[in-house]
Parts: sequence; C-alpha cells; structure tokens
Amino acid sequence: NGSADEAVDFYRKAAVLRPDDLTIQEEMARAQIAAGKPLDALRVLERLTRDPELRDRADLQRLLGEIYLKTDRPHEARDLFMKLTRQDKNDSEAWLMLGEASWALGDELGALTAARHAIKNNPQLAKAYILAGLIFQKRNELKHATEMFELAAAHAPDDATPRILQG
Repeated sequence: NGSADEAVDFYRKAAVLRPDDLTIQEEMARAQIAAGKPLDALRVLERLTRDPELRDRADLQRLLGEIYLKTDRPHEARDLFMKLTRQDKNDSEAWLMLGEASWALGDELGALTAARHAIKNNPQLAKAYILAGLIFQKRNELKHATEMFELAAAHAPDDATPRILQG
C-alpha cells in the first residue's frame, strides 16, 4: 500500500526529529499496521505500552494484543486480554479478542466463554456471534452454530461472512 508506506516513512522521519514524542510513535505504529508491517508495529507498541504515560491506555493494549495474534503469539495475546478483561469487565472488544486468542490456542471452552461475555456486554457485536458459531460448528452443534450465524448476519447485514459460514 503506497500511501501507508509513505505514512510510515513520514512518521519514521518525524520520530528521528522528535524521539520523545509518543504521539508520533503511536501514529507510526498505526501506519506500520496499515502498511502490513506488524512486526515493526509490535516493537513500537511494546515500547509505548511500557511507558508510564501510556501503559494504562486500553486501546493501545488491545492493539498490541491484536498484533500479538497477527504475529503468531497467541499466548501473549491471551494473557494481555485476560488482564484487560479483569481491569474492565465491560470491555466487549477485549472479551472478543480474548476469545479469538483462546480459539487460536485450541481452547474452545475459553473462547466460547469469552464470546458470551462479549455478546452480553455488546449484543450488537457481530464478530462475537461469529466466533461462538464457529465453536459450535466445530463441536458439531449445528443448530446452535446456525443461530449464532443468523444473529451475526442480523447485526452486520453488510458482512457476507455469517452467510458464507452458514453454507
């Protein structure tokens, strides 16, 4: 992606000029993600989330967890999302990502429990229904899987994924 690569270059140059500017570092990480460079973003996000000024920002922690998943580090992702859900039991995005990390680790019960928490906290979160549906599908509980995919489709009518998964 040309414009994302240009943004990474821009923020890299800005970071050289202002190395202590955390906003530039954060924007560079986001540009690296958009440019398909998750390993570069991972290093920046790990630094940012250790900084005393930023370590309590749940959005950066979630982003770091997503990058852990994208870079095949599901254990780190699960640990991070477990911490986030303990800090805020109503963080539906953290619950969803905990479910995805658990799913990546083959923990169906943990993934389903997390998906249910995400749905409880945000009944509009279609991805949580999809995750639950995939788990039921794997368990050969096709009636429950179909129900979850139908709910996902109802909450995200423009997303074809739930319909495709229904078959």
